[in-house]
Amino acid sequence: TYKEAVSRLRNVFVDVNENAKRLERGELSLLDENNGFRIVARTLMIKHPLLKNRVDTKSNQLSENSEDYTTLSTIVNIATEYLGQTPRFAEWENPILGLKDVGVMRPEDREISRGLAKLDEYFKELEALPSHHSMRQGESVKILRNENEGNILFRPIAQVALAKAIASLQREKALSLKEMMQKLAEHEEAQDLRLTSKETTWFGILCDPITKKIRRQKASQILCERMFFYLLGGGIEEKDDREALRNDFFEARKGSTESGELKAYDMSGALVEKDNFYLPHPWQ
Repeated sequence: TYKEAVSRLRNVFVDVNENAKRLERGELSLLDENNGFRIVARTLMIKHPLLKNRVDTKSNQLSENSEDYTTLSTIVNIATEYLGQTPRFAEWENPILGLKDVGVMRPEDREISRGLAKLDEYFKELEALPSHHSMRQGESVKILRNENEGNILFRPIAQVALAKAIASLQREKALSLKEMMQKLAEHEEAQDLRLTSKETTWFGILCDPITKKIRRQKASQILCERMFFYLLGGGIEEKDDREALRNDFFEARKGSTESGELKAYDMSGALVEKDNFYLPHPWQ
């Protein structure tokens, strides 16, 4: 009867509220059938040769010794940042009835297929990088992540920052994905993607200059993205924007001398005052 149905429904809600455990972001992505970015990320994780059997589906971060290349929540973030800068895919974030807590509407299947094709193209170009080719050939992910002062491309925070920067350069400067990836490959071979070297850009941005530990804060991801945009995009034309980046880069690379005077590590690895501190040259 109607009364019995209402009673059963009430009992189901009580049971869920009492016994349900809070899901991690990766677990939510495995179950979500409405969020287009999660659907695309989950599908790509299973099908793409770069990602297949190399994705942690539960954690948001990777341990230093993990043999996983990335996490599912990271792929979701990449999908959101990379596809989300295209208007047709940005609409996937529109909440039902305009209320964020209600959820989002599932995109039509043909739109999901288009999003999947676009993200697949991105990962195919990423797959061609020297380190990623080595991973496909069986090289240990743990070794690729940590040897020779580390490789930032095996860190989730840099993976998301790179995707967003490339999407921004495609939108704002109409740069070619293939050409940007080729430039990235050249600089990876030149050892310009090392994490802990004082002579690379990422020291200070993703590596604390004092403790040498990885930085995972949102501010570090944003600065990493801005630096990728600057390096891959041939610099920044606006003087004020360029100076703002220099200031933030200086703050990130600050270190203390023996006398306690605050300076920052320049690209030679020396501690210098701000007047003698410069941005690295854009990648050619």
